[in-house]
Amino acid sequence: QEFADATTRETWVVANNTCDIKGDADWTAYAAEAIELDLSYKEDRVDALGNKIEMKRTPASVKLKEKKKMMKELKKRLKTDPECRLNEFEEACCNEWGIFEDL
Repeated sequence: QEFADATTRETWVVANNTCDIKGDADWTAYAAEAIELDLSYKEDRVDALGNKIEMKRTPASVKLKEKKKMMKELKKRLKTDPECRLNEFEEACCNEWGIFEDL
């Protein structure tokens, strides 16, 4: 019982020809909303020696909605100031998405 409570959000108990549902039945709706809002927690990755491993973002890992927003913002920044400084990730995005070629 303790294991089931700790690992599941919803518990179905069938006894005496009845089904008793305990817990939150709308957990799938909450999970979908969290994915939509990108509220999923980011777990720190640690190797066998306990060193923290940083995950590098790549232009391919950017979601479509975020990609459009970033492209618009980067084009605007580069048009107003062609000599502006871009971080490594922004520069990789500009190269992969062809923003430098459009200017």
